[in-house]
Amino acid sequence: MAPMPQVSCLSMLRERASLQPNDPAFTFTDFEQDWAGVTARLTWAQAYRRSLNVAIEVAKHGAVGDRAVILAPQGLEYIVAFVGAMQAGLIAVPLSVPSVDTHDERVSAVFADTTPTVILTTAAVAPSIAEYAAELNSEAAVMWSTTWTWTAATAAAPGSRTRPPPPTCSTPRGRRGSQPA
Repeated sequence: MAPMPQVSCLSMLRERASLQPNDPAFTFTDFEQDWAGVTARLTWAQAYRRSLNVAIEVAKHGAVGDRAVILAPQGLEYIVAFVGAMQAGLIAVPLSVPSVDTHDERVSAVFADTTPTVILTTAAVAPSIAEYAAELNSEAAVMWSTTWTWTAATAAAPGSRTRPPPPTCSTPRGRRGSQPA
């Protein structure tokens, strides 16, 4: 029996984006918005392009082999963040969003074990994630998605209820965050 060829999910994504760009790659049905479900889709080309955009931004804040924690609600942005972290050469660490105003031992343990350089999330939960990261004394850059663009900030001060700083704020590594066009 001949060995199967080694194909990574990243190379498969790139291949499908060029061969079947308009075919659906991912479908997510959100039952939180409506009991009947609200369906959203990404084509192979959209998934590839958006994950590359994430990779470009993530690479500004981390190096190959660093950890990128994904703390976001379920959805297409979660998938894009996960794949984008891998495209940048970081190790993607998927987690669910911790409950608001509670200490999540599981998330705290993962932060202690991985010491992430980047935290990927969504705009909807970015303030609470930045506050949570600050409480853990994380120096990771918190990056969040707003309609498929990514913004970076350092964690907010513990106890602060403010939104993370706007684009172009400093990150722990001394690099500047930016919001891509």
